[in-house]
Amino acid sequence: MLDRLNKAMVAAIHKPEMRAQFEPLGMDLTGTTAAEFAAIVRSDNEAWGRIIKQTGIKLDQ
Repeated sequence: MLDRLNKAMVAAIHKPEMRAQFEPLGMDLTGTTAAEFAAIVRSDNEAWGRIIKQTGIKLDQ
């Protein structure tokens, strides 16, 4: 089910009319598999986690 949904989403974001709506907003639509997206999120979390620890950033509450 997830694979079918992912394939449909990737197909949709490669359509010129979809790109035309998002590119003016500064969004770069790439379309990845669920595994590729998970790897990107993991990498981002590690990178931002290091930055947060190094700079001592705290959440305002």
